[in-house]
Amino acid sequence: MKKKLSIKRLVRSSVYYVHLLLGITVGFYLLVMGLTGSLLVFHHAIGEAVAPQFHELELTQQELDQIDPIIGIDKVYDIGKELFPDRDVARIYLPHDDHGYLLYINRPDNTDNLGWGDQIREIAVHPVTYEVLGNRPYYGTFFNTVYAIHMHWLAKIPGWFFNGFASFFALILLLSGLWLWWPGLKPKLWKQRFKINKTSIRRLAWDVHGFLGALSLIFLVILTVTGSVIIFKPVIDVLYPAPPPPQTEPDLNAPIQPLGTMYQTAQQQRNDATVYLAKFNTHPKQGTPQLVHFYANPNNESTTGRLTVTMARQGGSIVSTKDTIAQPQATGDILMDWSTWLHFGHWAGIFSKLLYVLIGFVPTLLFVTGIYLYLKKWQSKRNHRKAKKQLQSKAKTLGKPQSLTTS
Repeated sequence: MKKKLSIKRLVRSSVYYVHLLLGITVGFYLLVMGLTGSLLVFHHAIGEAVAPQFHELELTQQELDQIDPIIGIDKVYDIGKELFPDRDVARIYLPHDDHGYLLYINRPDNTDNLGWGDQIREIAVHPVTYEVLGNRPYYGTFFNTVYAIHMHWLAKIPGWFFNGFASFFALILLLSGLWLWWPGLKPKLWKQRFKINKTSIRRLAWDVHGFLGALSLIFLVILTVTGSVIIFKPVIDVLYPAPPPPQTEPDLNAPIQPLGTMYQTAQQQRNDATVYLAKFNTHPKQGTPQLVHFYANPNNESTTGRLTVTMARQGGSIVSTKDTIAQPQATGDILMDWSTWLHFGHWAGIFSKLLYVLIGFVPTLLFVTGIYLYLKKWQSKRNHRKAKKQLQSKAKTLGKPQSLTTS
């Protein structure tokens, strides 16, 4: 019996120190992820209120009827090159509903499209008059800077992968906390676990730490796992590859075609989908074509999938077409869709978003109460050692052995 008890204590002690070590280190990571995540829940709505020119415009029906992406996409591309001739046009979001053109321009050294500061410029263009409505550093705004911290800690690719690997340790932290909190099959302990005792600050911190951790555990685990899936999507695609679409070799000596003509060709691939984005291969290798990827979403919002048409600017020919609209999706795409749906709080509308705002503050409370409990325990041990030394010193002085009762 004693042997079983000693093993049980050894396991619990080991789990405790794992939880303690990860709580001090990875706990801060969860704190940053939680706070930045809470700020980002409504960043689209707040962004529209603060800078509507980058979001939804007030267009008349006559202006909506005059929108013509076939002509506009070339004009917007030229506007970007005129404003920043030494930079690369990376993406053009086409107008839809009351939204205008959004143009993203990268500095040549920003090859991974993740930069911060002035490495990416965001330009808003009126969909009819082609007036430049706004021109700002993409990561110069408060929320986009918060987004950069949340995604890659302003460290780009290294920070991106740090987030992914840290999430695995965060999961261990959460599960070890569950192990330490779990009351087993004892009803009395279950009642105690969900009670807040205010007899002392230390006891209050202990109960709050356990109560909040248990109450939010399932959501924190979901956010941690789905965040890992989003970050490691390229790795998942390698592990579960989708069949590559057939490709054709373009004529590299053919003349460069207008983007409007290419857009029209891409749009004609499906009548039930609308092209919303043109993404450019800004750094083609020597001897390869200048590729433009046109992305189209189904007009019916309940339909899954996406159409991707890759075209070469030389000759405007279609290099490949990937059509997953209303088709069985690859494993990586299914995981990505579910992870996005869960991670961004789309599963219950405004209720889930408000819940995520509150959940985002829980890691901060867990970190603060956890650090407080650790410091109090460390202080208690230090005081105990100090008292023991004082008794030993006194015993030597009196010449009589004295014992210390340990608590």
